[in-house]
Amino acid sequence: LKEAGAQVDIEDLPRCIGDTDQVRQAFTNIIDNAIKYRHPSRQLKIQIRGVAGEKLSGYCFEDNGIGIAEKDIAGIFNLYYQLQRKEMTGEGIGLSTVKKMVEHNGGKVEVESEENKGSRFWVWLPTARR
Repeated sequence: LKEAGAQVDIEDLPRCIGDTDQVRQAFTNIIDNAIKYRHPSRQLKIQIRGVAGEKLSGYCFEDNGIGIAEKDIAGIFNLYYQLQRKEMTGEGIGLSTVKKMVEHNGGKVEVESEENKGSRFWVWLPTARR
């Protein structure tokens, strides 16, 4: 994040139930993608916020990167799927791994994105009771 010159804002996040290592890895993969797919002509901004629900708590990772074309949204969670951009590298396993780990922990992943404006990933995990 420092190397990318990113501005990161993190709000208070709700507690959830899940395998700590898998949840950490899922969140890390989403943040890594925000760095990888940042817009070349503006400072990367990432906002992380959460909402506690009755059954599921949501964690929103919003960035101002290059975004995802509507035609690509359906495929981004598939294994080995990659955005077709010549300047990007990777194996196409990051988001499929996120989906598998989140679902393994009883949650789900959603994405909203607009090309050239950024993306918003929602991770929903079981809410922890205090």
